[in-house]
Amino acid sequence: MKESCILLDTNVIVALLDGKDSLHLQAVKLIKEAGEGKFCILEQIIAETYSVIVRRCRERGYSCREAVEKVREVEERCILIHVDFNKYHGRILEALKEKPELNYNDWLLVFYSKENKLKLLSLDKKVLKELS
Repeated sequence: MKESCILLDTNVIVALLDGKDSLHLQAVKLIKEAGEGKFCILEQIIAETYSVIVRRCRERGYSCREAVEKVREVEERCILIHVDFNKYHGRILEALKEKPELNYNDWLLVFYSKENKLKLLSLDKKVLKELS
């Protein structure tokens, strides 16, 4: 099942759900261009998404209840993928030493999508560069 899914980055989900996000239209376009494919999210990425959304709500005075529900709806429509922390941790630490411009979860997405030959939807040009 995961072989045919399209992996989502936190920035795509957040921008998609927040109409005031500067990347909202780009996120909408990416999702539309992906078509009818199945979307998947790594467990670590959905956790990061909830954290980003709640922080943004606090900063902007939005309702956290509504925002969390929106993320939950996205989560329920996607395939949630469990990733073994130990499998990637060492490689990620080495990558962080060499290229710290990407964060831990960025490297996880890069390594996971490459290893599993999954298309990754991201709005982060540095992440996309690592995939090419």
